[in-house]
Amino acid sequence: MENNDSVSRRSFMKSVGAGAAGLTIAGSGIDSVFAAPLANTAWSNGMKINDEIDNRKVVCCTDPEMFTNAAQANVANTFQKQNAAVNTSRVEDNLDGMAMALSGKNNVPDAWAAIFRKPSGKEWSAVKAALKVNCIEVLNMHRVAIAGKICKELIKLGVTPANITIYDACHIASGNDKYTPYANGNGIPQGVVVSSASRGSTQVTVGSKTLGCTSVLVDQSGQFVTDILVNCSVNKGHGQTDKGGYTLSMKNHTGTFFKSGGGNCPTLQEMIDESKSDAIIGGTPPRQQLCVVDSLWATKGGPFGAVSHCPGSIAMGVFGPAVDVMVVRNIREKIMGATHNNSAIQTIVSSYGYSEGDFQWIEVPPYIPTSLGRQTGKQQTGEFIVVTAYKASAPVETRFSIPQDAVVRAEILAINGKVIRTLSNTAHANRLVWDGRSSSGKHVNPGIYLIRITGVGFTRSQQVKLM
Repeated sequence: MENNDSVSRRSFMKSVGAGAAGLTIAGSGIDSVFAAPLANTAWSNGMKINDEIDNRKVVCCTDPEMFTNAAQANVANTFQKQNAAVNTSRVEDNLDGMAMALSGKNNVPDAWAAIFRKPSGKEWSAVKAALKVNCIEVLNMHRVAIAGKICKELIKLGVTPANITIYDACHIASGNDKYTPYANGNGIPQGVVVSSASRGSTQVTVGSKTLGCTSVLVDQSGQFVTDILVNCSVNKGHGQTDKGGYTLSMKNHTGTFFKSGGGNCPTLQEMIDESKSDAIIGGTPPRQQLCVVDSLWATKGGPFGAVSHCPGSIAMGVFGPAVDVMVVRNIREKIMGATHNNSAIQTIVSSYGYSEGDFQWIEVPPYIPTSLGRQTGKQQTGEFIVVTAYKASAPVETRFSIPQDAVVRAEILAINGKVIRTLSNTAHANRLVWDGRSSSGKHVNPGIYLIRITGVGFTRSQQVKLM
């Protein structure tokens, strides 16, 4: 049972101090909750994708250390070179940190368990999951480290590897220039299926039309067979600006459905209807449970062509339209200088009963887990901080180099930015010890905390994990 010093999801969402702790929140407050009940078929305004996570919340992590070498990353112009330039361990750590920030949980297993949910009465070993990737251009596809991490977390929950499928029914996920070389433990866990399936023959209702749907999601009898759908898109533009001029989560499902008689690219309304359909967000809980936009590399134009930018970012949320709009505004426009069709964007947002100002962009600092006995040090502009994490029942010691005779304040913050303890070296000592207790004297729960050291002219922070 959590004590009074633990952090609730609601307090995380209401916090305004997170920016000072390294979490930058753009937009209005996110603590209100829709009154409408969870729908179990297609979209209805007010529907919640996840009872524990706000639809409007989008988290992003930017970390140059997700590349093994910055110079190598800048010239990685093929899928193979990009995967070789990715620091898989840093990607996986940052996805863990993002999962905690998105879910409001203070430990990694609980975070992923809050994001991925199974139908009641079904064992995890019987759950079927699918990752929709975008393979229209082999020069910019969802990097293996991210897709592999998602698969690993599903397997940890109990999903059988053979019940996880990576697919793109329009452009095929398998192939030597795509995901096949990374299967069977070479980045994608052993047993996970890299699908060669193309467009299926089963018809499903999408909006006012009947479309073909991939056999990964629906069988020949018309029964939906996937319980968990993860939308794994990449950051790229699109020449058809009537749909906004970008190819992210929503446009990604062009590789899930198809029209009879050709002309597969949907209209704006058809794209909206696809993302609202029973195939995507039907089921209990809704099938599509996470949308991840890989912006490690990005393409300003598109959907074809080589990568043009190297933002070094990953963004994710549970609600595709929110993820797309926030990536457009905060990465594609601010960082990449791309332009988009604002009228189409507003049509998309309003069709779900939202306004763009409802969406929240939360920048999560790089997550560096420290386990018992492990030290993490990082050089930053002449200052050196070493953090050693111990169990909550034993001291947590922070050791650091500071300007001579500097008075330093050390704050211990929960993952939501709430200060739970403050220490000061008023005697100019170069060592401060935290005993793992809050200001009320109670031991804090195991989980992720931030130690922020502040002095005149400098502030340094480091995440630590209490075991």
